[in-house]
Amino acid sequence: MQAAVAKALVAGGLVVGAGSAQAELVGLWEFENSGDLTAATTGIDLALTGSDLAVAGSGGADAGATQLGVGSFYTMTHGIAPNGGGSFVNQWSLVMDIQIPQASFGSWLTFYQTNTSNSNDGDGFIRPSSPTGAVGVGATGYSTNTLDAETWYRVVFSVDNAGFHHTYVDGVLWVDGDAQGTDGRFSLDPVLNILADNDGDDAPLNVSNLAIFDEALTDGQVAGLGVVGTTIVPEPGSLALLGLGGLLIARRRRG
Repeated sequence: MQAAVAKALVAGGLVVGAGSAQAELVGLWEFENSGDLTAATTGIDLALTGSDLAVAGSGGADAGATQLGVGSFYTMTHGIAPNGGGSFVNQWSLVMDIQIPQASFGSWLTFYQTNTSNSNDGDGFIRPSSPTGAVGVGATGYSTNTLDAETWYRVVFSVDNAGFHHTYVDGVLWVDGDAQGTDGRFSLDPVLNILADNDGDDAPLNVSNLAIFDEALTDGQVAGLGVVGTTIVPEPGSLALLGLGGLLIARRRRG
């Protein structure tokens, strides 16, 4: 059974499977090409509003990263069809490897913005105080754990609007947010804005990997993604069986 699933993953490009549920990696951006930071490894190139800056990644194979200043953001065309029983994308997962520069610590920072015109507040933040470095948003609540400056983290948002909005850091659930209802807040249009906020709550943040899946990942699947620097692009012949209740992940080595 596992061999059959692995064969299907290679043939179909599916990255993560557990039981009857499978999640496909539909977009990945690694920011390794300093001359074209918008280039996609998987999916469609990002669109840039404003300006971006090539910075150092977390180290090793994860050499490159991007930084966007206040008012600048990327727009992702994710390609996920409406799901979860609604007219919009209600089930999805976003992976971001991030580092807070020291100069940004204690300011508002944003992860993503579902409003396509970026005309209201973002939908996921790093808080400046009470406590500094907490992650979340009012609708889901904020974490009691906090991020530190100059440290790399893998942050995963796993969303099923009918059931939950989960935020993980390095594989650990930090925010167990409430359901927002089908086609409610956190449902996606065909595009998603990254590092965007409408009124300046988007201090510079470094991002070395950005990925999106077309399903809400489970606790085990998120844990299987590993930590910063673990690559998540499928490559034929490089499947790793992770012994997490049948979890399979396909990875590749960066060039």
